[in-house]
Amino acid sequence: MNVNPQWIWWAVGAAVVLLIIGLIAAGARRARTSALLAQGVAQNAALIDGFHVAFVVAAACVGVGLLAAQVCLPSPAAVRSADEHVAEVLAAESWQVEPAA
Repeated sequence: MNVNPQWIWWAVGAAVVLLIIGLIAAGARRARTSALLAQGVAQNAALIDGFHVAFVVAAACVGVGLLAAQVCLPSPAAVRSADEHVAEVLAAESWQVEPAA
């Protein structure tokens, strides 16, 4: 099986990001649940509210990631333009290898 190593790094990066989001959300859930339990709220209600907070925190992390991707990644038109420029440069230059004598 031939796999591009770049895709492996993308997969590892995605796994790390999911781990971080999970840790942040779990910490928020645990803190909210503990605070509600300390106030005397029923355990089921405290857990549900804690998981709600965890979901909101995870959604906020995803939103920040999408915003960062929109701002930091180049537009498809810019990528196409750069690719066309590279193709023009390669076509203009003589990049052919001469056979060894």
